[in-house]
Parts: sequence; structure tokens; C-alpha cells
Amino acid sequence: MSIKDIKALTFDTGGTILDWHTGFKNAFKEAGNEHNIDMDWAKITNELRRKSLKSVLNLGEHSAPKYNFDGGHEIALKEIISQFNLNQFTDKNIHDISYKAPHNFIVWDDFPEALTKLKKKFLCVSFTLLSFKLIIDTARKNNLTWDAVFSCEGIGKYKTIKGFIKKIYANEKNYHQKVFEINSDESLALIDDVRKLISQINLTNSTQKSKKTFIIIDNADSLNFNSLNALLKTVEEPPKNTVIVIITHNIRKLPKT
Repeated sequence: MSIKDIKALTFDTGGTILDWHTGFKNAFKEAGNEHNIDMDWAKITNELRRKSLKSVLNLGEHSAPKYNFDGGHEIALKEIISQFNLNQFTDKNIHDISYKAPHNFIVWDDFPEALTKLKKKFLCVSFTLLSFKLIIDTARKNNLTWDAVFSCEGIGKYKTIKGFIKKIYANEKNYHQKVFEINSDESLALIDDVRKLISQINLTNSTQKSKKTFIIIDNADSLNFNSLNALLKTVEEPPKNTVIVIITHNIRKLPKT
């Protein structure tokens, strides 16, 4: 397909356009100052983001979701409060951090001008896990104009990549043997584990002749430097019949390579 045939562009609004880290960190810091609490708010912000995404993982796969991503933020924050002993935080603090802060996120400095230029040639669409209200509020805050908004809130399903893979394999038994996952928040963050996983993938492809092998790299922006380097060759030159799905919540933290 030629670039001349492209009519529309979609933007992962929450992960690449909105500066969620600064917004949440400042909200945590403000609440902490209110209660004379000083902690590593950057670290806690990353944990809030991780837990928020986990709260909507596969949400809606089997039944209609009972909450949207705004609700996910609140669920995650309450877990954070318990985990880090922040019981001094009031209901207002919870509302300010989980709702008010994200609905007032600032976009990266270079995006408004870029969006204006792109809209002259393409339809520009927000494609997001975030709620419709959050996208509308941040658009107003940052003077953005989207041609359309596609939200998981409207679709009724969130982050169901494994469900998608399962459909590809249909009724094939033991399909999970062809699906490998790296999640930097779990045990596979160490360099030796990553190398072992790559060896398993190569072995699987050499001994099984069924459908494609899938590698899911979740929280890629949180992988340590050595693990990223170990994965680089596999990403650049994936084994035959292999599909690599990279999931990141901050694309600017990934190496340019």
C-alpha cells in the first residue's frame, strides 16, 4: 500500500500523547504535601499506571464491563493507598488523583502543532483505552480537535490480545505452547530469563509446524537495559513464523533502536 492511499491516522492517546507521568506525580505530591508525606512519587506513579492497566486487562472479554478506565484509576489508587500505607489520603485526594488529574493531563509540547499539520492531509482519530470523557476533557484542556474518538469504553472490551490470539488458533489444542509472554513486572525481567525464553521460542519454531508463534512483550518501557538489549536482535530479526506484540505505556522510554 502506498502512503498516498492512507486516509486516516490513529493515535494511542494515553500512551504517547498525554504526559500522564507528570500529571499523576504532581497530584500525588500535592496530596502528600497536604499530609506532610514525602515519598518517591515517581515510583508510585509508575505503580499506579501498572495497576490501572491491570485493572482493565481482558475487561469485557466475557461480559459487559462494570467500569471504564476512570474506574480503573480509582481501583488502582485504592490498592496503592493500601500498599504504601497512605491511609491519610481523603476521598477528595482520591478524586483529585484518580479523576481530576488525568482529565487535566497536558500533551507533549510538540504534539498540537504536529496534529494541526497532519489534519490537513488525514483524518486524525484518538484510539484509546481511556474514557470518552477523559479524551474530551484533555482535548479541551490542550486545544486539540479530534476527527473521531474510538475508545474501548464504546467497544466494551479492553486489552484482549490473548483472546485475539486464541481466536487465531480456533480449536487447536495446546495453542498456549505457541504463546510466550515477557512482563517486566513479573519474573521475566532478568536477562537470563529473557535469553532462556528466546531459546525456547527458537526451539518451538524448529520442532512445531503449526500456526505462528506469538511473543507478547508487556510493559516494554519498564524492561531493564540488559533485557532490552537481549531482545533487540529477536525484534529486529524475528524467527520464522513469529509475531512480536510490543505493549508500552510510554513510547519515549523505549530505545530508538
